[in-house]
Amino acid sequence: MSEETFRWVVAGGVVVVALFFAVMGMTSLALLMYLKRLMEKLEPVLRAANPIAQNAQELVAILKPRILKISADATEVSGLVVTEARRYADISKDVGERAKIKIARFDGAVDETVEQVQEASVAMKSAVLRPFQHIDGVVAGVRTAIHTYATGGSGRHPMYGGSQYRAAQDEEMFI
Repeated sequence: MSEETFRWVVAGGVVVVALFFAVMGMTSLALLMYLKRLMEKLEPVLRAANPIAQNAQELVAILKPRILKISADATEVSGLVVTEARRYADISKDVGERAKIKIARFDGAVDETVEQVQEASVAMKSAVLRPFQHIDGVVAGVRTAIHTYATGGSGRHPMYGGSQYRAAQDEEMFI
């Protein structure tokens, strides 16, 4: 590239940069004028909002100690609730364990009572039936004696024959 071409390129670059600066200046000026008009429109709103903001700051300043106290109280109450909940959980666990022990004791006592009732029932049955068994044996002996006396000592029963009847009599005597 020749020196003269180089100078034309540099001059063209300077002109382009100058145009950009001019465009930026005009854009900045237009933006400034727009912001000035916007501020003129917002100024009455800001003036009206200023007392509201001051009132809000005063209200926050008044309420802040109360809010802090309420939050401190809420923190304390929640801590107490957690402590009581743990205590009640421990108590209910203890009551549950005691109840299990008592139920186990009661269950054992009921089982023992049932066994004793069963033993008493067996003993009562035996005590009630024993005299009847003895009476049955005596009746069987009397019957055998009467039969022996009636048959003349042959020992033959008209239905069973001799040996079968004796076996039946022997069993009855044994009982």
